[in-house]
Amino acid sequence: MNDLGEKIKTLRKQARFTLKLLAQKSNISSSYLCDIEKGRSSPSLETLKSIAAALKMPPSALLYGSIPIVAEDSASLNLSKIPLLKQATLHQPLLDPCNIDRFLFISMDDLSDRDNLVFFRVKDDTMLGSRLLQGDLALVKLDAEVKQGELALVGFKKKEACIRRVYHLQNQTILDTGHPGLKPDVVDQSGGARILGKVIRAIINFD
Repeated sequence: MNDLGEKIKTLRKQARFTLKLLAQKSNISSSYLCDIEKGRSSPSLETLKSIAAALKMPPSALLYGSIPIVAEDSASLNLSKIPLLKQATLHQPLLDPCNIDRFLFISMDDLSDRDNLVFFRVKDDTMLGSRLLQGDLALVKLDAEVKQGELALVGFKKKEACIRRVYHLQNQTILDTGHPGLKPDVVDQSGGARILGKVIRAIINFD
């Protein structure tokens, strides 16, 4: 069995789908799905998208393991459950239960500090210069120190939060997109902006 087939089978069992039910939801035959799970067939991109949609997850999680799979014996895996925020503003507590869209499981093998982590979905393509596009996920450590040139989740008083590359200059902070068509924002301590956390990982949306 190959890695892709193993992931699909594990997710199918986690969702408590029979092979026949997942095949029906994916509009493919049970025998074809069985071959995929056993590594005897490789699905097309369209088939992969259909399977991912049936399992309610992005195709990138199956292809590249961007969002690691929860195995049946999850106690033996180094996984953490991270909330995906619906939005990020300065008017509402970020971790308010009403502000959590869902939870994602990710591997934490390379992270020593696992507290105060959230996922933020990039809302637009302003961070093109940093290779972050609309739909990508940023893993953010809330209240973490952000050094010169690092990516941060920045909150504003009058608009939705966004990802920006941060530079500190005396009493001012420069928020840069890296986008050739957009000028950096310059804010001071009373400028209505606050750094909410440091981006420590990005997960690309391949849809």
